[in-house]
Amino acid sequence: MTARFRFASAVFLFVCLSLCANFCAGMYADTILRGNDGQIRSFATADENYGFSSLSTDINSIYVVSEDGITLRMYDDQNRVVRETRWNADYSQITSVLEYTYSGDKRIPSCLTEKYPSQSKEIEIKYTDTGAEEKRTVYKTSGSRKDIVETITWEYDSRGRISEEKHLAGGIEDKYAYLYNENDLPPDYYVYKNGELLEKTAYVSDVEYWSVVYFGNYEVWTRYVYGEKKEELYKLNGVIQRRSTF
Repeated sequence: MTARFRFASAVFLFVCLSLCANFCAGMYADTILRGNDGQIRSFATADENYGFSSLSTDINSIYVVSEDGITLRMYDDQNRVVRETRWNADYSQITSVLEYTYSGDKRIPSCLTEKYPSQSKEIEIKYTDTGAEEKRTVYKTSGSRKDIVETITWEYDSRGRISEEKHLAGGIEDKYAYLYNENDLPPDYYVYKNGELLEKTAYVSDVEYWSVVYFGNYEVWTRYVYGEKKEELYKLNGVIQRRSTF
């Protein structure tokens, strides 16, 4: 970022913050203001006021003023949002900074970084080519230091459906796996903790399924029809010990 751009951005932001309380407060629904060149400089709706940069910079900017605060969005030469800065209602503090990264000419971001200075928190989100979340990492920040708090990853099948979701926090991994069938029934559902299977749900039809809970070598199988419990099996080492019907 050049010194010229930083200076221009600072000037523009100062103008935004200085004028929004007076200039924007006097605007009313569907007000449009244009510059001498005919270009729109600002417009207002019933709830929000928008202002556009007239500065000669390499990045186009727009600010949005509402009762919740002010948002400054910056765009690249392909009109893609690259940075979004938000202030609180009295414009005294930055509440969040969102930074978008793109691959080539794609319109969908490949990465989004969310920074929350007052919360000492940062979130990095990576996306697939179709825009689905692939990895989310939550950090606790202190100055330039970042410590990972939690990581979530997703995997998808050839139809874009979630096949696996993993949560890793505090050295504990929770995994949720989905197994789809060819009959368009709800997917079978598996829950793991640190690699150990704890629970699964297997569908027999769209109205009937089995729920299985694992306690080491002991298993409890429960059959539901239309959401009502119909049968329960208690197994030890795979052998039925007791059966109950309802």
